[in-house]
Amino acid sequence: MIIADRLYYLVTEVFDHYENYSGAIVIVAAVSYAVQLYMEFSGCMDIVIGKRTDVWCETAGEFQPALCLQERGRVLAQVAYDTGRMV
Repeated sequence: MIIADRLYYLVTEVFDHYENYSGAIVIVAAVSYAVQLYMEFSGCMDIVIGKRTDVWCETAGEFQPALCLQERGRVLAQVAYDTGRMV
């Protein structure tokens, strides 16, 4: 996403003032725009995949909400207990 943010400045400048640039620069900006879109999408999907593993509990490849809630409850209870001891 960092590279995509950097490409944004090039793409915006060229597309906003295309009459000031030659054909080669416009083509580079068009390719940069495609790369920017790909990187933004890829970065967002990486975030979604990472968060999925935080939220879903899987056992043997199956999603089991009851086990997930039970495990989350156990973790939250432990955190609350530990926090209470620290205060």
